[in-house]
Amino acid sequence: MMTKKIPVAEINKKTTESIVEDTLKNDPKNAYTILGLMVEKFGVKESEIASKPFNQWKKGMPTMYTKIRLSLEKLVKEGKVKKQKVSKAQVYWWIGEKSMTTKQRRGDNFNISSNLVNDAHNSWEAGKSGPLV
Repeated sequence: MMTKKIPVAEINKKTTESIVEDTLKNDPKNAYTILGLMVEKFGVKESEIASKPFNQWKKGMPTMYTKIRLSLEKLVKEGKVKKQKVSKAQVYWWIGEKSMTTKQRRGDNFNISSNLVNDAHNSWEAGKSGPLV
């Protein structure tokens, strides 16, 4: 069936991705878990998800979890968010906007690592350091 009209309220509705990004951007002093974001920003009751496998969650919650996770991973890839494992959970926090594209960052990382390898090799050849590892 072809869509003929969409309510304007649906168009202006915030997406999961924008809610996640705004939450982290507006609270850069705190790190969040995916479950924490579900409870804090999406109105999920902690008792509905805590210590329960996905198959015991209410309908739609595993999908919400996945949308939040994918949004966070996209922000990590864009360089706006950092992640780290703490205990058994991954936590995510805002580090700021990056002006470089992913392609530029990859190129810069390659150049930096190439320069380090070249410097190490040159030092080793000149006898300034021990064996090249």
